[in-house]
Amino acid sequence: MLRRKLIDLQKSKIALFIGFCVFNNTTQLVPNAAYTKLNYNSVIYDEGNRYDSSNSSWTPVLPGEIPKIVKFSGQAYIIGGAGTNNNNPKFVVKVYKTNHTGIYWVFTGIGTPDMTLPGIVSIQFNGQDLAQPGDSYTVYLNASASMNGNIKFKSPKPGTVLIDSSRYHNFWCGSD
Repeated sequence: MLRRKLIDLQKSKIALFIGFCVFNNTTQLVPNAAYTKLNYNSVIYDEGNRYDSSNSSWTPVLPGEIPKIVKFSGQAYIIGGAGTNNNNPKFVVKVYKTNHTGIYWVFTGIGTPDMTLPGIVSIQFNGQDLAQPGDSYTVYLNASASMNGNIKFKSPKPGTVLIDSSRYHNFWCGSD
């Protein structure tokens, strides 16, 4: 009986696992004090074909499906221009959900410069959310050079920070 149900599920082409893992295969500049979408454009895997690399968004529940809890984890890795703790830089990653009611953030990751590796900041983020049909998720980074917004980042271009392109440093994954 159980074997027959499993075969029926396989024939119906219902995905038993929905999930993705992506990274950015090119470096990305992020300006001071502006939330900027991180471009995760290279797919490691995308079970269920729900990740859209053209706009770096994931839609885990399609119209007509039932709501479900989804989990996220990832890391944004700044390799240039992160400054030091002396100028009070702030680094915030937010995962935003967009649906028929608008756009709002569902969870946040916060980072500070690594004192042993000048200019480097690693921001881990993870969380979960109840995804409704049609909800899509994207990741944004805000890098503020100081409490008062003065631009003190120095490299690679004044007023910006550089996001790494390594799949081991800068990635985003999610699953149901």
